[in-house]
Amino acid sequence: MKKKTLILFLIIIVFVTANAQTVNKDSVKIAKKETKKIKKAEKKASRKARNRYLLINFARGISKMKEQTVSPLLYKGGNTSFGFSYLRLEKRKINYYDFNLSTASLDLANKDITQGSPSILYKPSLNFYSLYGIADIHDKVFFYFGWHLFNNSLLYVNSKYMNSALVFSFFSETGVTGRIDLPFSWKAKTGKFLFIKTNRKDRKLRLSWMFGLPVFSHVLRPEYAGITNFVDGKSSLSINPGFAIAGQYIYFDSKLELLYELGNYNLLKLSYNWDFLHYSPDYNKVQAANHYFNLSFVIKLNKHQKSINYVKEVKND
Repeated sequence: MKKKTLILFLIIIVFVTANAQTVNKDSVKIAKKETKKIKKAEKKASRKARNRYLLINFARGISKMKEQTVSPLLYKGGNTSFGFSYLRLEKRKINYYDFNLSTASLDLANKDITQGSPSILYKPSLNFYSLYGIADIHDKVFFYFGWHLFNNSLLYVNSKYMNSALVFSFFSETGVTGRIDLPFSWKAKTGKFLFIKTNRKDRKLRLSWMFGLPVFSHVLRPEYAGITNFVDGKSSLSINPGFAIAGQYIYFDSKLELLYELGNYNLLKLSYNWDFLHYSPDYNKVQAANHYFNLSFVIKLNKHQKSINYVKEVKND
């Protein structure tokens, strides 16, 4: 009898233990599911709280170019640029999408030389930046580092060149970008100007400098000018795609920006942009430098969100 009682007791213990383990496993699964739901909700809330801006850009400046497939001489002239940009900002990350189309009327830089004729330069570009906050100094100076993807085209047009009326270049590159941000403010002030009382409100500003360098580049360019064989009328134009190595392809991109708070989360951006391109595989050389003085209206897209104030401070809530 005692043996039967002991066996029954052991069976009950085993059953209770197994049932408890099953309940425990189910509890762990439920807890994991709840944790995933919470993390997913937090990530969704974080995405909604990102600052999103639409930038409308207009610029005037100067362009210089030497296209040796057409002429060894240096050409320069005034340029005009128009474009759109999209800026997405998190506490420690900046994503920036930029499309611009610039056009310039180029003439000989050396006025003592009378030969040559005005050319038109078209430069469409589609660029992407992804930057991460790596350091700051007492929440006053912010340092970013990341990468960029540039797609730039140079279309050099001159109808007087006849069979070389259009010379084109397509450059794609992936590189590194650094950025330094310095936020500051103008305090409210009351004064007089020509017997007119002025009342300036508090305004937040942000000074930024960004600089990019290529690491990996792909170039698509004619091997030489589009020369036509006058005997059979066939074109000998050949395209030379290739991967540029260090020394053959050089591209600098620099931006100095000042953001000014207008109110209602909208901003005004003044900037000076400079870029320089040099590609020199033997005889097929091209150089171009552009200076832009840019005015941008920065429109906040998600004003209803309690997101961070980009102009004032990147790390605040």
